Amino acid sequence: MTTKPEFVPPPPWTQGQQMVALLQDIKAALQPSGTGTPPPTGATLSDLLVTLNKILAIQTNARAIQTIDVPVTTPNMQIQYASLTIPDGFSLTVLSHPNNNAAGLILVAPKNGNLQYNVVSLRPGQFVQYRITTSDALYIVGTIVGDIVILSSELK
Repeated sequence: MTTKPEFVPPPPWTQGQQMVALLQDIKAALQPSGTGTPPPTGATLSDLLVTLNKILAIQTNARAIQTIDVPVTTPNMQIQYASLTIPDGFSLTVLSHPNNNAAGLILVAPKNGNLQYNVVSLRPGQFVQYRITTSDALYIVGTIVGDIVILSSELK
């Protein structure tokens, strides 16, 4: 008799074991039983999803945040800043500081992008998020000297 291979996580992976058990319960809950009875474990689909969300939160919670405030020193020139490395599964937030000049814009494009095309324009207080691995992937320009761009991401 042959059996399918099963994922058996090493001992420290108790959350992985919980995830496998939950996925098996979800599979059972989604399969119509014809009797209207709950899956063998007695858990409802709602219970399973709540628990699954808790496990995912444990896996993805960040330990801290990283933030860089970058002042616009020359209008319409690419802003130079220290690179932020964004952990897998997290996003980089680019924010035009809420106290920036109302007439100013912060422009965001791909690193070697053309600011005539494929650009996001941010007014004061507006932001955009990108799922990228490093802030170096962006081309950021401010139109008013003294305005501030805030780059922020979680740390793992």
